[in-house]
Amino acid sequence: MKTSLTEFTNKVRDAADVVEIIGSFVPLKKTGASFKGLCPFHKEKTPSFHVHPGKQVFHCFGCGVGGDIVKFWMMHERVNFRAALEQLAHRLGISVPRLTAQPQDEVQEKRRRDILTVSQFALEYFERLLNSAPGKAAREYLDKRSVPEPLRKKFHLGYAPDLWEDLIATARRRGYSTELLQNAGLALPGKKAGGFYDRFRGRIIFPILNLQGECVAFGGRTLGEGEPKYLNSPETEIYKKGKLLYGLNLAKDALRNEEPALIVEGYMDLIALHKFGFTTGVATLGTALTEDQARLLKRFTREILFIYDGDEAGQTAMIRGCEVLLGQSLGVKVVTLPEIEDPDTFLGKHGPEAFKQILEQRKDFLDFFLDVGRKKYNINTPEAKIRVLELFKPILGRVFQPILFDDYTRRLAEGLRLEQNLIARYIRSTGGSAQAAGEMLHEYISQNIPLVEKGLLKILLENPELRTQVLSHINREWISSPLVRKFLDLLLDAAQDETRAQISLSNLLEEATEDEGQFLREIIFYEIGDRASPELLSIVLNRLRMTYESSIRHTLVLEIQKLERGGNKEMDKVFSIADGIHDKSRKILETRRSLLKKIE
Repeated sequence: MKTSLTEFTNKVRDAADVVEIIGSFVPLKKTGASFKGLCPFHKEKTPSFHVHPGKQVFHCFGCGVGGDIVKFWMMHERVNFRAALEQLAHRLGISVPRLTAQPQDEVQEKRRRDILTVSQFALEYFERLLNSAPGKAAREYLDKRSVPEPLRKKFHLGYAPDLWEDLIATARRRGYSTELLQNAGLALPGKKAGGFYDRFRGRIIFPILNLQGECVAFGGRTLGEGEPKYLNSPETEIYKKGKLLYGLNLAKDALRNEEPALIVEGYMDLIALHKFGFTTGVATLGTALTEDQARLLKRFTREILFIYDGDEAGQTAMIRGCEVLLGQSLGVKVVTLPEIEDPDTFLGKHGPEAFKQILEQRKDFLDFFLDVGRKKYNINTPEAKIRVLELFKPILGRVFQPILFDDYTRRLAEGLRLEQNLIARYIRSTGGSAQAAGEMLHEYISQNIPLVEKGLLKILLENPELRTQVLSHINREWISSPLVRKFLDLLLDAAQDETRAQISLSNLLEEATEDEGQFLREIIFYEIGDRASPELLSIVLNRLRMTYESSIRHTLVLEIQKLERGGNKEMDKVFSIADGIHDKSRKILETRRSLLKKIE
């Protein structure tokens, strides 16, 4: 009998004891309602890894990873979702059924599996040819570039012969269709109807592997002076170049030792890093660093070292890279190589010790770009200062952590001999679109959410019966955090609509982004004492109201102080703002008005 994937997943999750299974890999100690231990996914001395038996989830407050037992197994055993489910089922003594799915899902999954299969076939085909007679010129090229045999095997380097249909013909003999080769980006349609030819010909081949070590695409470099020098696979159902980093499948374990990630531009640069023992390197795939790649890096490290070429294109790529990395609150440093060098040539000429010294001389991104601005413009003129600020605008416009923003703007003010508050206003007023600012604001917001707002969200998440009680007792303006307000709106709107089912934590986690999911898991582990009661909810709501009114009074006082100099007439303007607010606020206004009358 067939079972749906959803049914099988729920059966495995329900049968799994998250504490027992995770505890077999990580020593756990009970602390309150949860268990605590050292995170298996990053190096730490103080335990920040929590497991909640009631909610059947885990979360690390150090590196931010978390999820259910299936997610833990996927990460720990480095397998995909389906494999994790099946392995957990075997451990739990659950037979693995034949799974059904929606017809379109079955078709899509089959297409994906077929493309992975033919991509692996192509990897083996290219790799075999590199070590055969036709690959002699390619091997000589790699010898010339000092790429030894172990590195060739490590990166599965291959060779595509300079023939029009050799891969297609070989694949057909193995039973692979031309249509499948085209879907995998390995074949292109010819001028004649129904004709196809190999995409990669006469090139060194660099297979691109995903985090699970599956081949999803290829890059190819000419042996001579032909154009284009590098040719890459198109995007397919299994390959999106902005979502992968070349070599991260090899670097991820080394990065868990809290080493910084070294970002380089090319395949050969990355291979050179590995040759000399720098195994935390990754390379972008022909694009500027993307948001998805930054989020991917954040799973494994907190510090990034850019080792890009020092030319104009390299600087432009670093500016964009800094922008997206700072948006993920990652530390960003820049390594400067001599103008005519890249990592590959520098390591070949000077060796690893000299490269280590270069890495130790890395500059903070702000110091690096300030130096670039000084060299490029005469910062003694106002126009030049503005041009330098324009250089920093997209970068600092993504920094919403107040301590970091204050430090960056202070140092930039010192470097440009300007007032810090002037620079801060300029960056904030012109620091990018509202959409980009909203996306990047989450990191700051999530670290500065008032505890009472977290408490309210936890109460409502765990006690659906109390949500209707809140509807008539809360003003949603009391909530200062947009993140809390978003989830509060979802919970209360559903509670108000009798036609909708109650929203559960699992519902929210399924629809949440990665950052939102991290926040919700943190709420689960947030301690508020015993199980929430109507009395505790009343206390929380009262505290929110008082905090909101206090904030309004403070805002009014600031407005009053600005307008007092205008005399009693200007004070009348403030009363229009104060209509309908708490009595204490009106008393402040009355007192100040009477004092002004006496003065006048």
